[in-house]
Amino acid sequence: MLQFLLHAQNNSVYEQDIVDEGNILKNFNVPTDYNASCAKAELKLFNFADYIYSPKLLQSLNPPGSVPQYVESGSIDKGAWGRGYFTKWVDSYLFSNIDISKSNYLGLWKGIGDKTKHYWETNPDLSYCSKVLLYTIYWSKTHSYPPKYISRIKDGLSYLLNKQQPDGGFIQYWYRKSQTDPAPDMTVDRETSYATGDVLRSLVESYFFFKDNVKGDNKVLLSNLKTAIDRGGSYLISKQCYIEEGNNNYKCFSIWGLASAYKLTGNKTYLDSAVSKYYSIRGNQNIDGAWYIPDYDSKNEKIKNFHDSHPDYMGIILRGLSELYSVLPNNYSDRSGSIVIKNDIRKNVCLTINNFLRLNMSNGQQEPRVSPAGMIKPYKSETEYINGSFYALNLIHGLRYVESCNDSLKLNSVLLSKLIDILMIPHINQINSVKFPDEVNQDDNMISFGLNLAPGQLSKIYSLYKQD
Repeated sequence: MLQFLLHAQNNSVYEQDIVDEGNILKNFNVPTDYNASCAKAELKLFNFADYIYSPKLLQSLNPPGSVPQYVESGSIDKGAWGRGYFTKWVDSYLFSNIDISKSNYLGLWKGIGDKTKHYWETNPDLSYCSKVLLYTIYWSKTHSYPPKYISRIKDGLSYLLNKQQPDGGFIQYWYRKSQTDPAPDMTVDRETSYATGDVLRSLVESYFFFKDNVKGDNKVLLSNLKTAIDRGGSYLISKQCYIEEGNNNYKCFSIWGLASAYKLTGNKTYLDSAVSKYYSIRGNQNIDGAWYIPDYDSKNEKIKNFHDSHPDYMGIILRGLSELYSVLPNNYSDRSGSIVIKNDIRKNVCLTINNFLRLNMSNGQQEPRVSPAGMIKPYKSETEYINGSFYALNLIHGLRYVESCNDSLKLNSVLLSKLIDILMIPHINQINSVKFPDEVNQDDNMISFGLNLAPGQLSKIYSLYKQD
């Protein structure tokens, strides 16, 4: 009985604040050149975003293995960035094995699975486009809004607005029709909270950016953005969106988008729906902070699938929870009428962060998941990601959101900042090690997420938000 009480007491500590059980943060000193390294990486990311602005669009994939045929994208996809474009220095992270020097494009043809062959999509990825758009906004906000980049932001917004579906959602492009046809396979490519949440967030931030920072007559643009945001919120509360939300992190894309839409529109339906989605996942967290998906094994026995304990997915969950926390009124009541929901969310946030700092969270070792070098080991019960460590860029993003609303969360700000710094350092070093543009980037996934992780920008992200 005493052991049980001690366990319960110890667990309550991890629900209240950040607990550096492994002394990783306590013993960490930020390198003296950290700020300079951040500035260098920020500039390199901006140059990368500038370089891939409306590049050539892949038009033909025939014959397999040959050099693809291109068409200039200006008249087709002006304002699009990201996946779907292939040049000597810019290829999708999905095709990182392409050997440009040998004109070997076999990576484009590689199907997955032993039976049904799916071929990677070549359509511009809307989530990626949203990330680059946001990075351009952050840059412009701190560099006196050069007209060239304001124009690009407007082009990016126009591209995204034109891609919004009749019900308000946005399509996540996964696969193309066939080996030789670059058209999307709409039997598997469909609207998701993943794509919609990312795009909706970029639309919300763009709205406040133009409203509060850019001079000129922006009434039509602001009206169009507000309409699109409202329509996006309607999709996120739809039955179709609910069907697509198969795990906790997808639910949190919806929570993230709905909380953002509520902040701009004031539509309480979006807030209530975000809370409802929160209630649907709050029970899927282990006592040690890891997130799981209720599942069934081959014997049809209920088990915990720890897919969402991947640090990237935990970061997405943190982002959604902290965003919801930030917009919830202090007197918002839960289903029973008790005003406890914000405390409940805060507990989930603390447990999630502490999962990376507690001992024995990885492979039975008496050490935390985070290493002093910024690497993250798989969760001890995780089965899908056991072959290596993870940079977890979405985890950094989620922690930035926690930091941005920490005035009300009241977590240990020193430890939170140190955790972000530890996780950022390997990314900063990796970005700065690439000899742009003479060297093919070896981790475009890093760039894909890294574009919206500019140090010194995201920590001030909420300065973009001002109520009407």
